[in-house]
Amino acid sequence: MRFTRRQALALYGSLMVIVSVLTILLIVSRNDMGLIIDNINITDMDGIPCLLIRFNSSFDSLHFQLLSSGNVISSCVVKGDENVAMLKLFEPYANILEERHFTIRVLHRNTVIYTKEVSISGAIPIVNILSISASTLPSFLLIRSIMLEVKNVGDCPLYLSVARGDIQVFLDGNRVFAIYSSTIKVPPNASRILSVRPLIIIPSSDLNRKHEITIKVLNITINYHIPPLNPMIKLLDVNTSNMMALRVIQNMTISVVNSWIFPIDLRWMKILIDGKEFSMMLWHVSPRLYIINPGDEVQLHISNMFVLVDEPSVEVRLVLGLSEDRMIVELK
Repeated sequence: MRFTRRQALALYGSLMVIVSVLTILLIVSRNDMGLIIDNINITDMDGIPCLLIRFNSSFDSLHFQLLSSGNVISSCVVKGDENVAMLKLFEPYANILEERHFTIRVLHRNTVIYTKEVSISGAIPIVNILSISASTLPSFLLIRSIMLEVKNVGDCPLYLSVARGDIQVFLDGNRVFAIYSSTIKVPPNASRILSVRPLIIIPSSDLNRKHEITIKVLNITINYHIPPLNPMIKLLDVNTSNMMALRVIQNMTISVVNSWIFPIDLRWMKILIDGKEFSMMLWHVSPRLYIINPGDEVQLHISNMFVLVDEPSVEVRLVLGLSEDRMIVELK
């Protein structure tokens, strides 16, 4: 078959268009097949928040870049068969607590072959007080530990550092010294239980009012209220006698119900006889029990008191926190 010159030129033009289209398709196909991003996650790498990119590639090497506001803040070069790239988001143990936007860019031989906009919510902590434990001293209440649950419902790791003071404890608005693990990591969608040991000592004489423990964890503040000490106390009986024409209070029986949230030390109790204060530690207490746990009720016999009185009648008064009971005792 013979073609005229016009037909030959038209056929040549059509062939060139087909070749051009095939070339473009080949290039596009090679880029699509040359780099496939499987997933992008945020992870912790030795205390550094990073973007972990898993991919498949037929290229010999790839240059990954992370951009913020158009500036490259992190980059790495990996071999195509390594399948993993790590891009640092921030400095070690830095917290991201708000939404941030980044761009991932991938180059092959200085040519951009992939870009993707990435938005992260940051770490979102939720803090709950699980328990507060206390013990007693003869004149003090000692807060020994505060158990916290820290949840991270965000998409970035959460870091709590002693050096930065990320956890702070206050008593009635005044910051107190506190000890906890040096650095705590909470991955996304995870939680950690941690013990904070504060230096909180409250005098027993100050337990007749409310106190507030405040815990600050980064941008979160939670409060714990210690109610006034207000147990149920009852002066059941007072025994007296005459010794060599002297009027003497020999022993008494009392009951105490601990309706408080912490143990009660009976050495905090004041026993006043006609306004004069005496300490239970001076006398014999049976049973030999000073600490009453929450919810417990005890009846105690206090003996060997030998308190001399001048008047034929005296007022005996018990005071423990906000609670008190009194009795007028007639001495013969």
